[in-house]
Amino acid sequence: MGPLSEITCAFDHLSTELALIGLRVKLSKCKLWSLSNISPNIEIPHGYTLVTDGLRILGVPVGSQDFASHFLDEVLSQDMMHIDNIPLLGDTQVALGILSSCVVH
Repeated sequence: MGPLSEITCAFDHLSTELALIGLRVKLSKCKLWSLSNISPNIEIPHGYTLVTDGLRILGVPVGSQDFASHFLDEVLSQDMMHIDNIPLLGDTQVALGILSSCVVH
C-alpha cells in the first residue's frame, strides 16, 4: 500500500532479490489495485495491469462491495448447478456421499 512510485520501486527491488536465488516474478500474473480513482495524469508502468474493482486473492474476493457480490453470485450459481445435478445420479447413497464429502459447510 502506498504511492504508485513506491510500490513499483519495491516490486522492482523484490524482483531483483528473487532473481538472485533463481526465482522470477511473472509480471503478467501481477496486478496493481486501487479502490480510489486514479488520476489520468498518473502513468502506469509498462507491463503492469491496473484493477479498480477488486482482485481474487487465494480464492477470496478483495475489493468493492459490488465486486465481492458479483464474485459470490458466480460461485453460488456454479455450486447450485452442480448440486441440482446430484439427483440425476439416481442413487441416494452416492448422492449423500457426494454431498457429505464435497459440499463445504
